[in-house]
Parts: sequence; C-alpha cells; structure tokens
Amino acid sequence: MKKVKSKLSTYMQNFVAMGLLILLTLLLCFTTSPFEKSQPKTIDAVSIIPDSTAMYEWNKDERGWYTYLGTYPQTYVGDELNTQLVSLLESGALDAAATKNMYISNNCISETSPYEADYYEEKQNKEYEYDGELYVAVKNQQLDDTSYTFSTGEGVGNTGDTKFFKVEPIKWYIIDGTDPQTAPAGTQCKVISDLVLNAMPFNETMGAGNVWQDSLIRGYLNGNFYQSTGLANKDVVILQHNQNNVTGDYTDGSGPATDDHVYFLSYQEMNGQYEFLDTDDKRITTPTDFALSNGVAYVEYGATYWLRSAGGQNRYLFGVYSDGVPLEGVRVHLTFLGVRPVLTLNSDDIPVSDAAAGIYISTADELKQLSDYSAAGGIFNPNWKFYLTDDIDMSSIQNFAIGGIDNPFTGYFNGQGHTISNLNFNMSLGVAGMFVAAQDCTIINLNLEYGEIVGNYEEIEAFGGLVACCYDNVLVSNVDVRIESLETPGMYCGGLIGFVAFGSISTATITDCNIYIKNLVDPLAFGGIVGVLSYNESAVITISRCMVNVGSSTFSNDIGELCYSGVIGAVVEDRHDGFLRDIVLNQIYVNMGAVNAAEYTTIAGLIGIAVESVVLTYNEVACVVNVSCENPSKLYTNYEWVEPSGEVPVCSVVGTNSYFNFTGDITADFSGVGRYAGVFDVARKQYYSGFSDKQWLIFSTDKHPTLREFMAVGDFATVQSVEDKLIELGYTKIM
Repeated sequence: MKKVKSKLSTYMQNFVAMGLLILLTLLLCFTTSPFEKSQPKTIDAVSIIPDSTAMYEWNKDERGWYTYLGTYPQTYVGDELNTQLVSLLESGALDAAATKNMYISNNCISETSPYEADYYEEKQNKEYEYDGELYVAVKNQQLDDTSYTFSTGEGVGNTGDTKFFKVEPIKWYIIDGTDPQTAPAGTQCKVISDLVLNAMPFNETMGAGNVWQDSLIRGYLNGNFYQSTGLANKDVVILQHNQNNVTGDYTDGSGPATDDHVYFLSYQEMNGQYEFLDTDDKRITTPTDFALSNGVAYVEYGATYWLRSAGGQNRYLFGVYSDGVPLEGVRVHLTFLGVRPVLTLNSDDIPVSDAAAGIYISTADELKQLSDYSAAGGIFNPNWKFYLTDDIDMSSIQNFAIGGIDNPFTGYFNGQGHTISNLNFNMSLGVAGMFVAAQDCTIINLNLEYGEIVGNYEEIEAFGGLVACCYDNVLVSNVDVRIESLETPGMYCGGLIGFVAFGSISTATITDCNIYIKNLVDPLAFGGIVGVLSYNESAVITISRCMVNVGSSTFSNDIGELCYSGVIGAVVEDRHDGFLRDIVLNQIYVNMGAVNAAEYTTIAGLIGIAVESVVLTYNEVACVVNVSCENPSKLYTNYEWVEPSGEVPVCSVVGTNSYFNFTGDITADFSGVGRYAGVFDVARKQYYSGFSDKQWLIFSTDKHPTLREFMAVGDFATVQSVEDKLIELGYTKIM
C-alpha cells in the first residue's frame, strides 16, 4: 500500500576553504500521496470531532467530495481476534449469531495458476454479529503471493486459511466534478468506490466472452453486491444508469445497452473523461483486506481492477493495472482482477455535512480530543473549522500532539485571539509542536505561552513553537509564540515552524506573527521563524510583518557546528534539480539578542545556510545581534546567509531598506549590507511586554508611521539610534 513516508536525516556539510566551516545540513523528505487510503476510524470518547464516516452525508477532503453508502467486509480483524472467532466458528458457537446477509467471495480453483480458473464456484459467506460488531468469515482463495500483508501489518496467510473481516461503510468519491453545495436540484452524479472491494473473474470461462450484458460480474454487482451492501434500500436511491455498450468499440462498453444500478467504468470514461481519474496516479487505488484474501493482484502501489470495455477479441477485456494504466488484453476468466464499482446518484438526495459550520473548543478536555483523535489515526477533514472560545491552560494534559506525519492536520484553526498555555508535548513522535504536522491548512489568531521546554536529539529531532512539520499550501497568520526557555541540544528548531517542506509547486504564507524566546540553548539549527526549509520543486515562501525577539542564546562546543539565524535556519535539499526557491521577506524585525557563541557557530541575519538555488527578496528588514565568542576567527557571520564549500548554488538577492547591526567582541565584514535601518510599520496590534526582565519595542495600534524617512541613519545604525527614532515618532517602550 502506498503510504505516507517521512524521513528526517541529517548531514554535516564541510565549509569553504579559508576556514568557513558551515554546519548542518538537515534533509527533510516528506512524500505524501493524495491517494493515501485509510479505513474508517472509530475514535472513542471524541464528542467534538464530526463523524467523517457518517452515512448519507457529503464531505470533502483533498481528493474531492465523498460520502459513505452501504457496508461491505473490508478490514481484517487482526490475528488475536481472528483466532477467537475461528474457534467459535468451528465449535458452532457462532451459528446463532448469523444474520440473513450473505457475501459472495471469489471461489476459483486452478490446478496450475491462481490467475486462471479451471472452474468457478460461487461461494457465499455468512455475516455474524459478535460483541456488537458485524464480521464475515471467508477462506483465503489461491494467492499469487503469500507474502502480502493486511492493512493491520499481519500476514495474509495461506490459501484455505479462514479469516474474519469487519463489515464497514463503503467510501465513494464523486468523479464527474459535481459540487453538491452548488448543484441544482435533481443533478445526477457518478461516484466510484475509494478502494477495490473484492476480486473475481469477469466471466466463468474464457469462452463465455466479453459482453457486459451477459457477464458473471454484472450479475454479481446488480444482485448479491447491491443487496448485501444495503444499497438497494430506500434511504438513498441508486439510479439505474443506461450503459451505451457498443460491441467492437474498444473505448466503450461491450454488447447491447443495459440499465444497471451498479457498474464499471468503460475505457473511455476511465482514460481522461473525468478529471478525477485523468492520470495514472489518480487511477491507482489499493485493495481492502477482504479483496486481498480473495486473491486480487496487488503490488506496492496499487491493485488491478476491471473495466467493462471489450478488447480486440471476445476473450479479452480492458482493466486498470496496478500502476494506474488502463490497458487491453485481460482475459475474461482471470481471477486476480478487482471489483471497483460505480454508482449514479441524485446529488441532492444526500445532504452536505454541516461540519463546516464550526467546531467550538473552550476547555482543555475538548482540545485534548484533537490530540486523541490524531493518536488514534483519525484523518482530518479539510472542511472542519475549529474555533477557540476561551483561554485554555493545558498543564493537566500530557503527551499532546495534533496531527501526525501520516495524518497531518488539514482544515482551519482560529484561536480568535485566545491563549493556549503550558502544553506538554508527546516526545515519542520524533518531532514536537502543538501541531506535529500540518498540510493544506490555515492557522490564525492564536497565542501560545510556554514555560521551560527541554528536549534532546535522542527524544526528538525537531521542534516548532506552533507546527513541527509543515508542508504544501499553508497559511499562518496573527500567531504569537512565547517561550520562557528553549533548551534543545542537537535539535532543529523554529520559533514558529520546525520544518517547512514542499513536495511540489506550493506556497507557505506567514504573516503578522511574533516570536518571543527569553533563553535559547544549543539547538543544532535555529531559525527565528522557520528552522529548516526543504523542498523539491519551484515553490514560494512569503514571510511578512513578523517580529522575532530572543533574549539570550548560548551555544556550546559540545554540540558541534551550530547555526543561528534570525528568520530561516537553513535552506536544504538532497536533490540538485535546478529549480529556484523563492523566499520573500517583507517588514521583518529581528532582535537576536545577546549571543554567547561557540567556535564554528554560523550566525546570519536572514538565512543561516543556503545550500540550494535561492532567490531571496527582502524589503524593510532589520536585524540586531550582540555576539561574544572566545575565538572570533572561528565564528562565521553574514547578513543574508553563509554558503557551503564545493558546489555553490545559484543564489540571488534583491533587498531594500534593510540593515544588520552587529556588535560584540568580534570583527565582521558587513560592507554593503548595512546602509539602511529598515525598521518597519507593524502597527497592526499591541505587542505584549514579554518577560519581566526584558525590554521589547512595541508598536501601538494608533500609530501608523512609515519609517522610510528614517532609513538613512548611517551605514551601521545602532540599536539605540533605532529606538531613539521610534520614541521620537511616538512609539512606546515597555518593561
């Protein structure tokens, strides 16, 4: 099964000749598939999370609109429960628990190959109710590969083994582009099952032909499947669809026209007629455990399944191969092709879920439910909108984490200006943050307050004040993060986001955010906003109207080469693909504080290290730092970034109205980069005072000066000259 995979791996890069030793690098690789398949989850004691498996409701995720209709055996129960159920079955103890429902499985026998049936025998399997759940028992059919594993991670077993499967809701996706929210009344739509549900031959023998009207599989779909799934009930009307099946036309169906409640797509329909299925990747799907037990052919990335179009001879048909390619040449009596049915519905027979109306959170227990849902493998619906309605102290909650690498947070989270304090992270996940992983989402209007955060590389690799790992299209706006002490030896840290990783053309936008850290100790790579930026193709990250304030930082030689940057710790990737990375910084104020630097520490105003092609554009950016180091000759500094030795990337910089003020016991060459003091107008809200022994600049809500008249105050404006001018213009300093 194609799974989401993530790998956090680290590299130490050698630096330029002349003693420029650069730290790091970290490579973050997220590959996420829009075709990831997940069985429906049952999450206990979660009251605020809408039921994403609710029958007869339209919901929407990253692939499109879907609903759950009917039920079918799908997920293996696991070896432990299976052993118990088999024992009860063999003893006859389950006989009284049998329901009236029967399911047909693929009972095809061959002396030579699991791919061909010497004869076909319909096998009906009983459904049993046990401990409040419904299960179906089947015997494994001839398997072409006994090394297959079920979705539980347990082996499929051998031919003839008895296996039990849970009866679960069937997930169906709209394929013809119908939008249930806006479609006129009476609009019909086509839906296809998310997964391959079963496996069986198109016809009993090769000589039975490829005419859809007379096929074994059409009779099964409109007979046993239609009835046993419950699709024949009247809750939702499954319309009869007229199939235009013209013999000899390879792109359409085979045989005369038919009216079907359940059917397969034709080659033409599967091969580009619908955007939902117009590429090989989109056509790939995985089998249920029930289909695996019934012998469906399956490789790492997908399962094979039938179409209804005839091939060039009457013994051949079209099918979709495991790589998503629809091809001719499948003999009609082969037993390893899967069943991926299609239905026609009236879209307005099913209501749109009201989850988008808002999910309101006011207590620690309610917020914890998002963490519990994530830990149980729950998949977030991008339509869900979460709102905080009160400040929440989370000190009583342990092991908190929203989202996961395999089930990132998607959707919308609005703090409405409220504060979440004292989060205790789940350190067993390898990364830490309020959101462990976030993808295609919006997070806004939130304040986070932390006391002391202590971690090390043996526990977690990365920390983000808001999000540990963030990828694809994300908006973060109006978020304040306050940390009393951040002690993270050997880790990769971002004041707001630990990693931003792009797998395709994507955008990340960060606006109006403020980071306050009183004490910072020994991160391997730290960026005031983003720890590490990693992406494979052309992408844009924009950071605007943000402030970073760090009180003091200590870097020790015990950790090795370290990196400290005001905005982004490092830009890295392992693949030199020639794409340029666009980084846009507008109106950024960074006070990097008092830094006690170890040898070979890299300190940069904007980006610590850029080891890939980058186009950096910045405007009105001000960075201030005071550095001390016992051996200044082994300290590496620059305003924009420090580049590694060897293959130097093509990097360009466009910058205006910016300055970098560097004081302390070192000598650094900043010629040409400190001509302007670009402290900017961030008059969007009142800043908090921070910690009692720290002094912050604040920009009051009633002042909107543009400080461009104040740009030329010398080649190297001092902190004091900036503050004096701010006071002159009506800004306020508070303790």
